[in-house]
Amino acid sequence: MACEGLTGLRLDEVAEACVFGTRVAALTCSVAGPNPPWRGDLEEFAVVGGV
Repeated sequence: MACEGLTGLRLDEVAEACVFGTRVAALTCSVAGPNPPWRGDLEEFAVVGGV
């Protein structure tokens, strides 16, 4: 199942997933209503945020 694949994750992969989740959460909370960001929004946020 999907959980079995999680045990093989490296620390850098977990950190990257956390950074991605944080970006999505920040952009989602920056607008009214349940409006998740598009991929382009995330890419633009990464450039502006410097990460």
